[in-house]
Amino acid sequence: MAKVQVSFRIEEDVVRRTRNAVHHNRGAPEFLTLDGFVEQQLEAGVKRLEKKNGGEFGEPKRKAARG
Repeated sequence: MAKVQVSFRIEEDVVRRTRNAVHHNRGAPEFLTLDGFVEQQLEAGVKRLEKKNGGEFGEPKRKAARG
């Protein structure tokens, strides 16, 4: 699957702690990278929301532009 680049604004302390955790778990058995860790956590969060929803969410409906 293709990867896309995204950007987020996240509290500085959360970024620092995440980088430290990934750094200290970069070897066996985890082999973490910052990209991999964030992707794993986003996937886990989305799965949790989908479970509560009873399945995947559909694409959001776009509002028509007013003119």
